[in-house]
Formats: sequence, C-alpha cells, structure tokens
Amino acid sequence: MAAPASAEVKLSREIRYIVPYEPGGLSDITARTIERIIRQQELLSVPFTVTNIPGASAGNGMTTVRDAKPDGHTLLHHHTSFITHKSFGVRDWAYEVYEPVALLFEVPCVLFTKTGKYKTLEEWVDDVKANPGKTSFATSSLGGNAHLFAEQVMNELGIREMVNLAAYGAGGPMFTAMLGGEDNISSAPLPQAMDHHNSGDMFILAVGSDERLPFLPEVPTLKELGIEIPMSVAYRMGVWAPKNTPKEVVDYWYNVLEKVISSEDFAKSSESLGVFPKIRDGKYLFDIFESDTRTIDELVEKLELNK
Repeated sequence: MAAPASAEVKLSREIRYIVPYEPGGLSDITARTIERIIRQQELLSVPFTVTNIPGASAGNGMTTVRDAKPDGHTLLHHHTSFITHKSFGVRDWAYEVYEPVALLFEVPCVLFTKTGKYKTLEEWVDDVKANPGKTSFATSSLGGNAHLFAEQVMNELGIREMVNLAAYGAGGPMFTAMLGGEDNISSAPLPQAMDHHNSGDMFILAVGSDERLPFLPEVPTLKELGIEIPMSVAYRMGVWAPKNTPKEVVDYWYNVLEKVISSEDFAKSSESLGVFPKIRDGKYLFDIFESDTRTIDELVEKLELNK
C-alpha cells in the first residue's frame, strides 16, 4: 500500500466525502472520480466514500459538514454556489464557516454561437456595433453564473446597452433557441456547450480559462482577445473541512488531493467532463472566493437581481 500523505495524521474510520446534490450531476461525477482514484492508487488506509446529501439548495449537505467533528473524517465537495446562494438570500452564511482545504478545478464559461453565424468574437462585436439594439444575447437564467459572466464581458467591451438580453429560465430552452437561430450569441459553462460544439451545431468563440484548453486548442481565451474580467469561470470547485480542523489535518488532505488532481487519470477525466484542473491550497481557495464574492455581490446589486 502507498505511504500515507502525512505521517503526523492518523485516520481511524471511514471518510465521508459529502456532495450536497443528487447523484448524476457534475459535482457528483467529479467527486466519484476522486473516490475512484484514491482507491485505485491506495492513497488512504481507510475507506473514502462519496455521500450525497441533497436538499435545501445544498444546505443539508453543507450543514452536515459544518456541524461535523473537525477531525478530518468529514469533508465537503462544493463550489461557487456558496456565494450566489448568500448573495440571493438563500442563507446568511457560506464558505467562511469552514476550513478551506484545496481548490480542485475550475469550470470555465464559454461564449458560443450557432455554427456559421460568426467565425470570431470580433465579428460579433462588429455586428453589435453596426446594429445597436438589434442583436440578442441568450442566457439560461437571470443571476446564474453564465449570466453574470455575460454581463462582465459586455460591460468590458462597452456594448451592454446595445445588446438585448434573452433569458430562457433553463439551459434546454436556451440551446433550442440558439439552434433555431433566434439569438446571436450565448454563454454557458463549458460542459454544457461541449457536446454541441463537438457535434458541429455550435461554435465556441472564446473560453474564460487562464490558458487555452488542451482539448480545445483552437479556441482563444478572453485574455488573448484583450478582455479582462474579474470572474471568467462558471464556478470553482473546492474541498472544505469543518471549522477549526487542525492545520496538520488540512495539510494532510491537501497532499492527498494534490496527488489525485495531478494524476493522468484525473486529467483524462477532466477532458471528457470539460473541467480545468487547478490544484491550489486552502489559502488560495479562500482568497479567490473572497474576490469572487466581491465581484458577484457588485453585479447582483448593479443588476438589481436580489430584489
């Protein structure tokens, strides 16, 4: 068996890795990928079990970890919805009630259009400027991360007042409208757009990741196109422990997770899922969530989305 990640920490029972959503979504799939790699690489001496505790807009699973004993045996697999739920008044607490352990990966947002409509993002911007008030930007729902991403991009380009926003309430109707040519452009988390791009129905114009994605090497980043926005991802996935978990325990788990996320196995899974591995420590995780909170709160207030 592989040596434990840290000799100072002794795990004595099963690890409960809490996913606060139903099975089958991206949170669940990525958590189970981590579970499988830990088991196959024999990174732990005790069982590591993904446990789904859905309900209350993720609140049931969040509360379970928040109230657990801070001994390293209960962890939370959760993302940027921490911030949006608090911003919209779902609950009055978020990530600050946990010990941050590690950032695992980011899910970039992308800008895409129906294939044949535009070949570059610049073509879309030129069309908007030539036809103010006559083009539309589709989004699944107001206040979602893809919508906030779109607002940042349009504000940075100085074209927000020239574009009509079409909100469809869900991803399915939005993609149907895009396929029907009802709107000029849209934004979505990369995993939602990948199949449409690969099938040739849609064409991704730009991606919000820090660098070009190895499985989409032809797609430029926003930064390459000169577009700098505070929050260019749909969400960031982190691991969180109960408050006051000892530093040596947090460090232990970071070392385990670093092995998982840096593995070739996770890299292959990430490509198929459309996520961008980015392992960082707990301080980085907390600081980037603080920055994202400021960005999201400002956008929610500016757009009057919490009224």
